Amino acid sequence: MFRRCIARPSICTRLHPHPPWPLPSATIRPRLQSTAPEQKPPTRGKWEKPPTSRKWHLYVVIGLISFTVGSWYRILVLNNRKEDPTSFKTFKLISKEEVSSTASIFTIKPQTERQLVSTEAWKQGIWNVEFKQPQLQIVRPYTPLPPALADELDTDVPEELRFLIRKDARGGEMSSYLHRLPLGSTIELRGPNIEYPYTALGKDVKSVIFIAGGTGIAPAMQLAHAMFDGLNERQKKEKALHILWANRSREDCAGGGSDGPAAATHTTPKAASNSWSWTSILSLLAKIANDTVAEVEKVQVQPNAIIYQLNSLKSQSSERISLSYFVDEEKTYIHTGTIEDALSSIKAATGQEKTQIIISGPPGFITYLAGPKVWQDGKEKQGPLGGRLAQVLGKEGRDDVKVWKV
Repeated sequence: MFRRCIARPSICTRLHPHPPWPLPSATIRPRLQSTAPEQKPPTRGKWEKPPTSRKWHLYVVIGLISFTVGSWYRILVLNNRKEDPTSFKTFKLISKEEVSSTASIFTIKPQTERQLVSTEAWKQGIWNVEFKQPQLQIVRPYTPLPPALADELDTDVPEELRFLIRKDARGGEMSSYLHRLPLGSTIELRGPNIEYPYTALGKDVKSVIFIAGGTGIAPAMQLAHAMFDGLNERQKKEKALHILWANRSREDCAGGGSDGPAAATHTTPKAASNSWSWTSILSLLAKIANDTVAEVEKVQVQPNAIIYQLNSLKSQSSERISLSYFVDEEKTYIHTGTIEDALSSIKAATGQEKTQIIISGPPGFITYLAGPKVWQDGKEKQGPLGGRLAQVLGKEGRDDVKVWKV
């Protein structure tokens, strides 16, 4: 009972309010006090620094590791990842250069450091990007023009993108919207979308005939850049590109002159008559005079921006690019005889058996020459070959020629 009272004094008080004898304090003290040695406060010398927390070392190490990992992620992942063709990126409209009364070259610049396309896209062949019309929520594809000579000297990937855009006289939603935009406006783009994978076709294709209608010259210029950029003189001579470009008016190709097969007229010349008259002779002289004046006027016209770059591409290709111009108002058109002449000339120039024919332009232009494209599984596809190209290739039995509609 005595031990229990010592351990629990409250119980002891209730059981024995007045203990019969005084408790020997000397006996209890050793059981209540700790037997551990007494701790003295630490002492330090005169020059000894007080102990501090070392957590800041951990924070510094963590910060350095995070910075290093973030830097390598930006270099190896963000700067080298493939383009995301499904997301829109914001560009700024910085200039409009008028080519004709109905077409202009739009120059846009990205508003972020991230480029829309890489060097590989320019080398792949023909590709486009999609512009978004925010009010109507529609998108339309446009083909960028190849880098200008100044851009090529500065960097492999031009920061700016340029587009040849025609103002649709019928009031097209996208073209009208773009032509209304003032300088400094923002434009949303997504892409790129490959239309003609020239590099994926291998080295077998070295001769190409490109038939372009209107702004369809932009894909032809893209292909010219992909075919000849970065090649030496020997490699350039192994290839050939002949461009047939049709326009409605001369101002669209002002300053351009044919240096390939001559642009043939739509009507065939009449057979020479056995009898001559002063009227026929005067008519012939007048026609010769008018044709001479027209040729002189063509030479004196200053080349517009598109013709200037076409001539630049021609010089960079060691003259392996040839051009033929066709103008509706001058009654010169592309027909079966024109295509036959182009096939004969490019085959003789390269000696290759395999030739590609690419056609680009408005839907009616493509349908007339190669048959319409078709929609299948929600996508626009090539469709069967038809039109004038089917007639020419079928007549000559040219199974080795592949036709692409872009």
